[in-house]
Parts: sequence; C-alpha cells; structure tokens
Amino acid sequence: MSTVFVGDEGTLIKLSVGSDISDATITNILYSNSSATGEWVGSLGSDNTSVEYTLQSGDMAVIGRWALQAYVETPNGIWHGDIAYITVKNPVHS
Repeated sequence: MSTVFVGDEGTLIKLSVGSDISDATITNILYSNSSATGEWVGSLGSDNTSVEYTLQSGDMAVIGRWALQAYVETPNGIWHGDIAYITVKNPVHS
C-alpha cells in the first residue's frame, strides 16, 4: 500500500493491467473512498500495459483508505484491473 497526502498534485498513479491494451478507447481509473466513488480520465501508459493518471488540485481531499482500479474498453471488450489500495493522510503542516 502506498501513501499520498491531502493536497498532493503531480503524483503519477500507474495501474498495470498485465496485458497489451494499446487499442483501448477508454483508459480510466475508478476510485472509492469513505465518502465518494468516481473516476479519473486516464491515459495509456508508455508500456501499453498500464493506465496512468496524474493527480490534480483537489483530487486528494479525503483522508483514509482509497481503492483504485483500472477500467479499460477496447474494440474487443471491457475489463477491470486488480484493485490497488492507497492511504491518504494529512501532511505534517496542514
């Protein structure tokens, strides 16, 4: 499990899906925390086997455990990656 902090921006979230998804038409990251569920519009990783998203202002606002999952659509189907967990904490000087 990884740790990020409330207010972090620019951190790269990269979720491997384990197979070539270079023909993907949608590469999103689904998330769930104690107060919300949603998704970020991701992009295909340079290795063609991962979904990436760079944290933006306001993305990390809820303290606690988050579940993240790649969501991929290709012309041949729809897939979900394994669930990864991160912990969001307050920075020392918040």
